Amino acid sequence: MVDIRAVEEGDIPQIKEIANTAFQLHRFWTDRDLEGRRVGEYYIIEVDGFNEELLHGRDGFEIFVADDGGEILGYIVLRIDKRLSGAFECTWGVIASFALRSGSRGKGLGSLLLSRSLQWFREKGADRVDVSTDAENFAAIQCYEKQGFRTIYSGVTLTKKLK
Repeated sequence: MVDIRAVEEGDIPQIKEIANTAFQLHRFWTDRDLEGRRVGEYYIIEVDGFNEELLHGRDGFEIFVADDGGEILGYIVLRIDKRLSGAFECTWGVIASFALRSGSRGKGLGSLLLSRSLQWFREKGADRVDVSTDAENFAAIQCYEKQGFRTIYSGVTLTKKLK
């Protein structure tokens, strides 16, 4: 049985494995000018940054994992954004990262992680929660929409090489 729980230090290596392969639709993987090895390394460094944030406390930051007997099947990174909260005089939650192992997708685990995350945001008094995902990530969009999220903006990322 899968347990949705707060991350523990020993989970970080498995989260890095997931992060290294999960974001195949993300702009870094699709940019032909970027070396794949370095893209994978970027996501590992991102997880290190999340882990660093945890060391500063969990009051407005949390990571939940889907744990199946010691195997981490997915994770979700949550934060209360102080800048947005202050600017708009509300408590503004953000899903900073959300990924599942490829073999764990389409089985309802994303919905379980997202439900637990929304509970956490409510416990923190959040007035709203934002998440960004790639326009082609239909499974993620569908998961969010099932939980009541709605699309408010769809952007384009442009890049120009200078060297």
